[in-house]
Amino acid sequence: MGPKGTFTPLHHDLTNNMLVQVYGTKKVTLIPAWQVPWLYNDLHVYSEVDFPNFDLKEHPLMQHVTPVEVTIKAGEALFIPIGWWHCVNGLEKSISISFTNFNAPNNYSASFMEAQG
Repeated sequence: MGPKGTFTPLHHDLTNNMLVQVYGTKKVTLIPAWQVPWLYNDLHVYSEVDFPNFDLKEHPLMQHVTPVEVTIKAGEALFIPIGWWHCVNGLEKSISISFTNFNAPNNYSASFMEAQG
């Protein structure tokens, strides 16, 4: 739950995620997983880039990123596959629920930590 203007910065999740909008609207900006080399992974699952307000001189690899913007409204759901980077902006007062409990393995945090060294 959050007020208009709530913003979750650019990151990726360690599970597949079904984002369900219960009330209000949100803009979700998605960046496909194959563009990871250009996203400046910094701390755990977050990017060092202040997306969408980044400076190409400071982060030149971002010129290769092709974001996809989706607006979800009450009653709609968005599947965000593991590894897809995203940021979320509340366009109005919102209530959302994220589902990660699928009928299949969906916890990749241990392998992520191993890969981080």
